[in-house]
Amino acid sequence: MLVKLRIVFTVLSALCAAAVVPVGTFFGFIGAMICVVAALMFFVIMLGFKNKQEALENPPEEKVDFLHPKKTEPAPEETTKNKADDEDAAKN
Repeated sequence: MLVKLRIVFTVLSALCAAAVVPVGTFFGFIGAMICVVAALMFFVIMLGFKNKQEALENPPEEKVDFLHPKKTEPAPEETTKNKADDEDAAKN
């Protein structure tokens, strides 16, 4: 749905941008400025839908909290190495 809205607002923005010169010729500076403002407005709306779509597709990653780190258990490799070292020390 967001892709379709992005396309619609992109086309509207392009049409308003293309209409600046003809409208400015027939209706003067005010008419051209209305087209410019409309083109910018549609462009900003399209960017809003783009950002929303990207946020839905790629959720933000979990941030690391250095003040309150999560307690994790040691990796299995570390425990086997420690046990192997303990067994070697006990044999000697």
